[in-house]
Amino acid sequence: MRKAIDNLKERPGHERRAVAVGIAIAVVAVLFLGWSILFFKKIQGGSTQIKPSDVSQQARDQ
Repeated sequence: MRKAIDNLKERPGHERRAVAVGIAIAVVAVLFLGWSILFFKKIQGGSTQIKPSDVSQQARDQ
């Protein structure tokens, strides 16, 4: 790992930036994938359902 970092330090700025952008895109993709899996599992489980009576009660409370 240390060798890869030292090799990267010797490269021109545009190549280092390209590597950084690639890593950032990979991190965002992994986070989005994890979020989407959890989100759809939560929807599939039905834990986000709202009863019509709850909505009407909230409207009266305001």
